[in-house]
Amino acid sequence: PDGCGFRAGLQRALADQGLGLQLNLETFGSELQLGLVAAGRGLGLVPAPALARSRYRDQLQVLQLEDFQPLIQLWLVRPRLLGNLETPARLFGRAVAEGLDMQAG
Repeated sequence: PDGCGFRAGLQRALADQGLGLQLNLETFGSELQLGLVAAGRGLGLVPAPALARSRYRDQLQVLQLEDFQPLIQLWLVRPRLLGNLETPARLFGRAVAEGLDMQAG
């Protein structure tokens, strides 16, 4: 959907090559999108973990793209002073970063 980081990255990559993105259908939720792709309704761009969890994964073919590798930037935004929540916030941030590293590796 509009506002999706993956879509924005794809639109930027295409625009850099003088190309546009034609949207025929807008969906909310990876599973619906993957179901439509499995039914032959188009192409989809979803995070690898969403594909791995999908009931449609065995009906889909992953295309390896050489000139487009989407990156996600995740920021933990918090107030400057957290008091007794400082340690839990730091541990949460570390756990998320480690979880993402494990999925990427």
